[in-house]
Amino acid sequence: MTWSQLYPQSQAPTFGQMQDYIHSPLYQQLAAFLEQTYQIKPKLEYSKCSMIPGWNIKYKKMGKAVCTLYPAPGYVTCMLVLSEKLQMQIEAFLPHASEVVRQTYLQAKPLMGSRWLVLDVHDQAVLNDIKSLIQLKMQL
Repeated sequence: MTWSQLYPQSQAPTFGQMQDYIHSPLYQQLAAFLEQTYQIKPKLEYSKCSMIPGWNIKYKKMGKAVCTLYPAPGYVTCMLVLSEKLQMQIEAFLPHASEVVRQTYLQAKPLMGSRWLVLDVHDQAVLNDIKSLIQLKMQL
């Protein structure tokens, strides 16, 4: 059963149910990084977007979106919207990034002055790259 079937729009999951469904230490590390480094509290929201519909976890700081996490069995998908204002810093970072993150960034077409990266957090290298990109983003 998919996440959106388990928890339709009319039935919000708890954070505990979401954590049990994700069941990933990498998710726990990312959540702890966001909450401890930036003092951000996660917020559950329902999205009707066609890409990944259903309940997700939004992290915002002072009204600004930091990232959105979409639950999956055993991992999360992280969506980062990176402003073109960061292009020079990101391009300096890319040679040190994992191949998955590098290719995802290069294939993301600029849209309204930003690049939208959607990354499955399956391994430590991708998680480390996401943390680095968030740190760049939070410098703006």
